[in-house]
Amino acid sequence: MMAALFMMAVTVQAQYKAGSAFVPGAVQLTPSHTSGQQNLKDGRLMLTQSTSQTIVQGTVACASQTTGFTSENHFIRKFDLSNDFQITQAFNVTNIEFGVENAVTGIGTTQPIFVDLYSTSGSLNFASMTLLSSLDTAIPDMSLSTWSVPVNATVPAGSILVVDVGALNGQIDGHTFFVGSNNLGENSPSYIAADSCGIANPASFASINFPNVHLVINVYGDVVTGTEEMTAAHIQTWPNPVNGQFNMDLPAGDWNVVILDLNGKSVFEAQLSGRTSADLSSLSSGMYMFTAENGTQVYRQKLMVK
Repeated sequence: MMAALFMMAVTVQAQYKAGSAFVPGAVQLTPSHTSGQQNLKDGRLMLTQSTSQTIVQGTVACASQTTGFTSENHFIRKFDLSNDFQITQAFNVTNIEFGVENAVTGIGTTQPIFVDLYSTSGSLNFASMTLLSSLDTAIPDMSLSTWSVPVNATVPAGSILVVDVGALNGQIDGHTFFVGSNNLGENSPSYIAADSCGIANPASFASINFPNVHLVINVYGDVVTGTEEMTAAHIQTWPNPVNGQFNMDLPAGDWNVVILDLNGKSVFEAQLSGRTSADLSSLSSGMYMFTAENGTQVYRQKLMVK
């Protein structure tokens, strides 16, 4: 099935894999499903790169040229805490708010959406960014609206926070998803990554000839005070995906290891150290979040169970 980043651009298309291009969201729905969203703004700092919060039609995404169903897309913004927001301490993220231009479910009543938070010293290369937190959620059909999700992460002082809002390949189930945007101004570029359209790492919309796509993605949270900040740990785990034994090589000391399901429920928790393993054969197939922390360091990783 051919994929395309929708809003066709012949001069750009030659750079992508055969049969791929960029296209805009084409279906308009009545705004819905926003009244049930909890107001998470009060009492928290709001970080935004958007001049306006208005959502209009115009976002481009990688999608099938035949059906219009979207491929896997990563819609990305970065937030330089110290230079752009004068935040010199670590920052606790409490939730992410993003616009939705168009979300249409094929099979079922919702479609899966992921929100990944990374820290980086500047590079927007997935291999060199540190995963801070990951949330898999689902949203119903909606258009020209906003959606909020609780995401907990501590961004180290002096880091650049990268927020990745995206959808998995929806072509099998007939899903369509376009993050909300406008053309009303931004303080930092908006980015997209879509491997099906030949963009494995984030590229600015301007660099692929869509300079007027300004994503609406906002961060809410609080400045860390005292000794709450934890640094990123370097831990080896394997295999991933896992079907049975999950192996860990933990640094010296005691580590609190937790595995959460998509609803935030703990399905495994233990205090471990050194090279060890956990039997995950009883877990249902799907995506989980693995976390290991020792009070001063933390490691987070998406974990797929077969």
